[in-house]
Amino acid sequence: MAALTALRFVRRWFLLLLIGPLLGGLAGYAVIRQVPPMFEATVTLLVGQGMVTNSSGTDQLLGADQLAQTYAEAVRTRPVLTEAANQLNLPLSMRDLLDRVHARRVANTQLLRISAEQTDPSVAAALANTVAQVFVSKNQQVQTARFASSRDGLGQLVGGLQNDVAAKAHQLDELTAQPASPERDSDITLLQTQLSQLESMHAETLRSYQDLQVVEARGMNTLTVIEPAVAPEDPIRPNRALVAFLAVIAGLLVATGVAAAAEYVDDVLRDRQRVALATGLATFGLVPRAESGTSLRDPATRRLAESYRLLRSNILASVPDQAQLRTLLIASPAMGEGKSTTAANLAIVLAESGRRVILVDADMHRPTQMKLFSVPGRPGFSTLLLDPNVSASDVIRPTWLPNLSVLPAGPTPADPSALLSSRRCDELLNQLHELCDLVVVDTPPLLAQPDAALLGTRTDGVLLVVDASRSRGRQAGRAIEMLRESGAVVLGAVLNRIPRKAMEYPAYDSYYVSKPDAVFAAD
Repeated sequence: MAALTALRFVRRWFLLLLIGPLLGGLAGYAVIRQVPPMFEATVTLLVGQGMVTNSSGTDQLLGADQLAQTYAEAVRTRPVLTEAANQLNLPLSMRDLLDRVHARRVANTQLLRISAEQTDPSVAAALANTVAQVFVSKNQQVQTARFASSRDGLGQLVGGLQNDVAAKAHQLDELTAQPASPERDSDITLLQTQLSQLESMHAETLRSYQDLQVVEARGMNTLTVIEPAVAPEDPIRPNRALVAFLAVIAGLLVATGVAAAAEYVDDVLRDRQRVALATGLATFGLVPRAESGTSLRDPATRRLAESYRLLRSNILASVPDQAQLRTLLIASPAMGEGKSTTAANLAIVLAESGRRVILVDADMHRPTQMKLFSVPGRPGFSTLLLDPNVSASDVIRPTWLPNLSVLPAGPTPADPSALLSSRRCDELLNQLHELCDLVVVDTPPLLAQPDAALLGTRTDGVLLVVDASRSRGRQAGRAIEMLRESGAVVLGAVLNRIPRKAMEYPAYDSYYVSKPDAVFAAD
């Protein structure tokens, strides 16, 4: 049932469901053409951590991993990004740079990747490489600054000692050149001792300076570019195919939403499900739309006749004891829904089944049955209600069908509702029961006159006729409330004037051996 409902929904709104995705796709394509493509270039760096004393190999790897994560954050600092942009003469703000430059550590490695996004692929590669170069340079400066003070102090001390050694050696050379004397020899011995001490101090200081250089080299964190960025060939966004697909899906969803909203607002009872939701009634029959004056040999008329036969079967099957169904009232919420035609055709197919049927035209406001069956309109039903002395058998008109008679409406009285609520109406219906097996009553529309609700309490069942092309759910719901408030028993509904393509069962075009009896195609 759900699949059938979905299929009907698609058939009804097929054009909208087709145009919606098409327009969505075109709109998405038009928008995506206005968005410039964005390219991404990536440079890869190897992060090396300086040697740490008393650290195991695992600690060294973990430290390098954490250092790479630290560098990933440090790359996106203002000094690095602004200097790189200035070198390339890119007019980008800090916010733009943060949006376009990204750094990430490759999990479980010592690799750091710096990516740059630009609409020009060559500029994207240049920006990524420049950011990497600037960051490597600044990292080198930071690492060098860690040992600068110690290195400079030792360097100055080594230089000073070297000068002192040279000065002492020069003094010793000058003193040695003088004539020998006990005083000169004593001075030479003293200078030699002092020179030896200075040379020893210079050697120790120089060794310390060299050791500091080794420690500095081993303890410095390094960054090495192992794969420079190159100009990418394909943009990373927008993904035109994906955007177009999503636009098509969005168009379909919008179209479906519009159609669903229209279905909710439009409460025309065009199928069984809508009838059930609006009235709570089962649909006993589906009657196709047919043109007035259709030939009996026309397949459309054959399907129409079979629709009423199926309606007859469903009505009788809904009653546990068919003998208890003596009076059947045909009603509709509003005018022009095919109520009188349904009453006439239902009376015909009931008479076909061998039952003696009297069709009563109780619509004294707008009588129809006299025209359908070509019988005199007076006297009629109103005559019998007004004059108890008139016999019903004298007013009832025979038809071409032996088991079917028609009681026309008669002249329109001043107050039909008063007559229908009188005791005389009950007596008249009892008289009719003695003359037939089943009385079919045609009544005015429920929302136009109270006659149908008044007669409903005097009948064994009510059949509600709704037009699949115009009956509204709210009107049908109100009509059912009126009937139930009056105490009438509503058996079910018949869905009238359904488009042929919407019928739920196959056509019976070649089923019949003989043609059906006369069937009225329209009011």
